[in-house]
Amino acid sequence: MKSIVFLVGTTAEVIKCAPVWNRLSLSSTPYEIWTTGQHQGELIPLIRELLSNFIQVREISTGYKKRKFKNKFEAFYWFVSSFPKIYSSLRKEKVGLVVIHGDTLTALLGAFAAYLSKVDSIHLEAGLRSGSILDPFPEEITRRLISRVASYHLVPGDQYVQNLTKKGVKNDSILSTKYNTSLDNSLINDSLILKPACAIITLHRNEIYSRSQEILFLLKSINVYSKVPIVVFGDARSFQFLKNLRPVDSSNIKFLNKVTYIEFLKYLRAAEFIITDSGGLQEEAAYLGIPCLILRNFTERDDGLNENTIISNFNSDITLNFIRKYKEFKRPKQVIYENASSIAANFITGRASI
Repeated sequence: MKSIVFLVGTTAEVIKCAPVWNRLSLSSTPYEIWTTGQHQGELIPLIRELLSNFIQVREISTGYKKRKFKNKFEAFYWFVSSFPKIYSSLRKEKVGLVVIHGDTLTALLGAFAAYLSKVDSIHLEAGLRSGSILDPFPEEITRRLISRVASYHLVPGDQYVQNLTKKGVKNDSILSTKYNTSLDNSLINDSLILKPACAIITLHRNEIYSRSQEILFLLKSINVYSKVPIVVFGDARSFQFLKNLRPVDSSNIKFLNKVTYIEFLKYLRAAEFIITDSGGLQEEAAYLGIPCLILRNFTERDDGLNENTIISNFNSDITLNFIRKYKEFKRPKQVIYENASSIAANFITGRASI
């Protein structure tokens, strides 16, 4: 069997790959996890939290001087310096199969390193498209580049297949996992003791920081119309951004820095509504039927659209209508009959066995 390497660099990649890792472990399929340090310092604890059987993790790159990036120059330096490390490691270790996930810079590095090393690669969460090459940036460009060099493409739903085939990707290199593997984390945590009812806000995309007036309007509207406490998840940068806006009254808003993923799920499953710029959270909200406002102009996912999920377009009327009438967007929890992680794990094992 070919050796299997998962290359991850962000918390989102770990969260969505973990159910696949656990499935591979159940079938005693050997694999390795390599990290790039794109989210330096956050990955190992998260991997320990989500893996049923923790395995040794290899750090191929360690961010910028073993710490998080402070500016774009440091991120660029990490990106450029990481590629030769990944490429040389693939060649030295004679890796047979590389698995990458999503639209991160780590996934882009892995896809091209595998391609130039003549190693087969599998792209999990392939086929997503927003329709605008610069929104979100650089994620949309990253997706399109990866689809040109990846060997196999695992899309999170049949509806995404045509995004690849119309650009020349062959049908026999595409497989639908039916839904995103991240939902398997929610499926196995149905028995969690939930937090009190709340509303959730998450912000992480760079576009948000040029939308001060729109976000200020959002916060003021929440203060006026929300009857439940607001919990904001983010990092130091997003918290400072929100605090600098100085909403009239922030007594109803609680800021939470990093919590464990399982702890976050306790808040998520108790949420009355969600306001986010995250596509992954859009998927989880659709599965749970929780009203969700997407703080973007475009989304690459169709999960829940015009049902529980509304795109804000940073329009004040859309934002206000959602906050005032969010209960109208609540939907029943979806029933899922197939296991995306099992489909992905079986495909990966099959490719490695050839």
